Amino acid sequence: TFIKDDLETSAINYDKSLGNSGKFLNDNYYIGKRFNWNKEQYAYFMGEVRKNVVMNAKLRNGLIEVLTKLREQGHEIIIITARSNRYYKDPYNMTIEWLKKEQIPYDKLILPSVNKKKDCLKEHIDIFLDDDVNNCLSVNSVGIKTYVMDNVDNYLDDNNIIRVYDFYDFFDKITN
Repeated sequence: TFIKDDLETSAINYDKSLGNSGKFLNDNYYIGKRFNWNKEQYAYFMGEVRKNVVMNAKLRNGLIEVLTKLREQGHEIIIITARSNRYYKDPYNMTIEWLKKEQIPYDKLILPSVNKKKDCLKEHIDIFLDDDVNNCLSVNSVGIKTYVMDNVDNYLDDNNIIRVYDFYDFFDKITN
């Protein structure tokens, strides 16, 4: 499963814990609006429930092996994430803790990123991978080779952005 699936399951359970139906009321992009949560309920979900899901997220297939191989080949791995203190008390240390726990190889961590395109340009990124279509479109618009990691809800009709299905697929596509 992907983190999105775990987040949806947690949101349904959280909604039920509030005495609600646990059913989406609409297909809004924002999870709180799907359930019509008030500001406090949404903040609690994003800060507490979501943190638990994020800290226990399952790694995507091939992540460690591919990142290790890329670093061995001399590539720099820069993780750019939007995690901020808007919902998390200490997003930097939370992320560092998770990266260490999962033994994910990387060279630099940038957070919070409010504009991944600007961060990519500043860091002279050559290849960008994300599962958010909007980030991919933005970064690709400045000529950076961009890949989108497949998710059930990230349809993209853009031939300049290559879809990958796991990290092995990503590695094959960037090395061929």
